[in-house]
Amino acid sequence: MPRVCLLLLSVLIMAGCASVPSSVDLPVSDPEPTLADAQRDPDRLSGSRVRWGGTVISVENTAEHSEVEIIARPLRRDTRPNEDQASPGRFLAIVPGFLDPREYAQGKAVTVAGRLEGVVVRKVGDFDYRYPRIQVEGLHLWPPEPTLHRPPPGPYWYDPWYDPWYRPWWHDPWHPYWRPRRW
Repeated sequence: MPRVCLLLLSVLIMAGCASVPSSVDLPVSDPEPTLADAQRDPDRLSGSRVRWGGTVISVENTAEHSEVEIIARPLRRDTRPNEDQASPGRFLAIVPGFLDPREYAQGKAVTVAGRLEGVVVRKVGDFDYRYPRIQVEGLHLWPPEPTLHRPPPGPYWYDPWYDPWYRPWWHDPWHPYWRPRRW
């Protein structure tokens, strides 16, 4: 009986872990090249398998494929781009087929997995920027994260460390719950 309980507990713990979407759960090179490595030495790293993610900047469709310009972000454990982290740069994802620019709109989070295909030089303003290109084998468009709003404290809010003798709210006319006393 204890072994069954232990097995059930371990299954529940593993089910609670973050999982990688199956579309981008592809093997990557060991060690996985970074964006800076791909910009610095594209010939040596050509053909390496990577899993990168970030925020969509633009989508351009051609007759054969779609080109997605992405501002890179570090990935979390579940491979979702971490929007709170600084970007190491930009890259191009070459996706076979057609991608709807409305669905892959600017600002949406994506994760791609595929092979590096060298570097393309394009202008960003007046600057010549070296974009690493990825031939995409797996693509995942992330839904927007829900925003959590903390409700304001209610009129009966209690804080044990609040000093009631120092401007208590019932004597503070600037407090939103202050009302004059009616004796």
